Amino acid sequence: MSGFKDKLKGKTYQVKGEIKEKVGKAIDDRSLQVDGKMDQTKGAIFEKVGEIKDKANDVIDKVEHKIKDLKEEQDD
Repeated sequence: MSGFKDKLKGKTYQVKGEIKEKVGKAIDDRSLQVDGKMDQTKGAIFEKVGEIKDKANDVIDKVEHKIKDLKEEQDD
């Protein structure tokens, strides 16, 4: 799964969690509030995973370009 997909999934969980928490407060349902908080936490984790994947892919791309440049220098 790409970083973008993880971040999108994270945002979805966060929004869903916020809605659950607010509805839980409105109808005085503690269980729904807790479920909402858990979804928000899960969403934050997915977002961080997405950010880490994006950063890792950036590093991999830089390393691959550097290796390519070094090979080209050796061929010259």
